[in-house]
Amino acid sequence: MGLGAWEKQIGKLGICIPHVGLTSVYWAIGFKTLQIPLPYSIFANQGLPIDRSRESLVEQALKDGCEWIFFLDSDVVLPPNGLQILFGHAYPFISALYGSKHGTTAVWRKIREHGNERYVAIPLHELTSRAVFTEKDIVIGLGASLIHRSVFDRLRRPWFKWTQGLEDGGVSEDFYFCEKCSAAGISIYIRTDIKCRHLGLVNYNVEGQLEKL
Repeated sequence: MGLGAWEKQIGKLGICIPHVGLTSVYWAIGFKTLQIPLPYSIFANQGLPIDRSRESLVEQALKDGCEWIFFLDSDVVLPPNGLQILFGHAYPFISALYGSKHGTTAVWRKIREHGNERYVAIPLHELTSRAVFTEKDIVIGLGASLIHRSVFDRLRRPWFKWTQGLEDGGVSEDFYFCEKCSAAGISIYIRTDIKCRHLGLVNYNVEGQLEKL
């Protein structure tokens, strides 16, 4: 169930930044110019495995009384108004759009129930055919995701767990979280016109294609 616009403005935002100790000047400028529509606290950690990092950041933000969690990975750059636009929707779990470092969009749909390669990336033209994309059993990268605390209240911990390469059919920590949301009946939405940059030694556009910086 979504929240009304008046409810969405109450409370505090926890900006959660998992990072490896290095950030680009492009990311720093992007964060500086980001329009943040309500009071916020910043939570960051360094050097932990990504699943433990996300788990710890959310735990800190919830203990601090944050109503909203915004995951902003240290290599994802939003347009300045991107966060404001996400807050314009009454969805407990909504993300901006960016490309993965696997050469695809960072939105995948389930094609089989069990085993490896259960997901296939959704093409950009299909995603952007709708202003807000949603579909049953999709998984996404969490690098620019706005999530209400009620989502975490509905899920058993751990919220995040890296199982890829550790067990049959294992997945990354963001897929793990999205699978838990789907099992709990929590829909995932993507605002497809908020197109982010995914930084590295090269730039990944929203289709996951490489572009020189």
